[in-house]
Amino acid sequence: MPRTYFKVGTKEYVGPTLRDIIEKNKDLRAQYSYEGYMGILRYAGKVGGEFWFAIFFPMRFEESYARSLGHTNARWYKEWKQENVGKTVPFAGKGGTLQGGDITIAGPQPTPFFASGGSRASIEKSYRVEVVAKGTNLTIRVVFRLGMIAFHGRDAFLKVPAQEYARVVQEVERTIRLRVLSQQQTEEGIDPRILGQDSRSKIDADLRPSFMKERAAL
Repeated sequence: MPRTYFKVGTKEYVGPTLRDIIEKNKDLRAQYSYEGYMGILRYAGKVGGEFWFAIFFPMRFEESYARSLGHTNARWYKEWKQENVGKTVPFAGKGGTLQGGDITIAGPQPTPFFASGGSRASIEKSYRVEVVAKGTNLTIRVVFRLGMIAFHGRDAFLKVPAQEYARVVQEVERTIRLRVLSQQQTEEGIDPRILGQDSRSKIDADLRPSFMKERAAL
C-alpha cells in the first residue's frame, strides 16, 4: 500500500519516498564500490535539486502559486508597487524593513516576493545543491541567500509542499533509470564523473539535463 508522506490540510499525498527509490535500486550496491554507489545517489539527488530550482523556484514569483504556499500581500502594498515601478523609493518601516533603504521598484508588478528584484537575483547567483547520501538515506538541500525575503514571507517561500517533493522524487528515480542505468548498458559504462560525485560540487554542464520541457508543461 502506498504510504502517506505529507499531509497538507485535509489533503493527503501518497507515493514513493527517496528511501523507496534507493531500496528499489539497491542492486547497484553490489555492482560498484561504496564510493561509486554513493556517487550515483549524490548525482541523482543533485539532478533532483536542480530540477526543484529550475521548476519550483520561479513559480514562487507567480501570484497564484505564492498564495498556495500561504503567502499574502495587502492590496495597498501591491498597488504601491505597481504605482512605483521604475521609481526609487524609501523601503523601510511599514512598507519594508528596518534594514531597508532606497530601492528602485522593478516590474512587472504586483509580483510576490519581488520589489527591486535584488532578493531573486541574490538567490539565483548564490544557490547550490548539496546532497548527503548515507546508507538508505538521501538528503537534498538547495542552499541560497534569501536577501530581503528573510524578513518578508520567509516561511511561505521556503515551504516545500507535497507535490514538489513528489516531483523531485520522480526526477531522482528517472535520473537513475534513464541516465545512470542506460549508461550501464553501453560499452563505456557509467561516466566516472557520476561515480565520483561528491556532496557539494556542481554537476558538469553536459551531465546536467535541461528542464525546459517540464517547465513549459506546467
